[in-house]
Amino acid sequence: MLDVAYDKYGCLLRLPSRRAGDSFPTYSGREAHCQRILNLIAGRERKVAFLEVANEGWQTGFDYRKA
Repeated sequence: MLDVAYDKYGCLLRLPSRRAGDSFPTYSGREAHCQRILNLIAGRERKVAFLEVANEGWQTGFDYRKA
């Protein structure tokens, strides 16, 4: 979908990583999830406008004070 949006329509995408804190209760699980997303977009970075790691991170397990 990322390739179609960019290649066919010239659109940059915003990639949200929603609910990662709920789906992955441990820090290592969240980190692995983020790494999978980074691996998927490798080589396509120019097609991504924004990569959202945490929305309201203090509520979804990405509290920087605990890392």
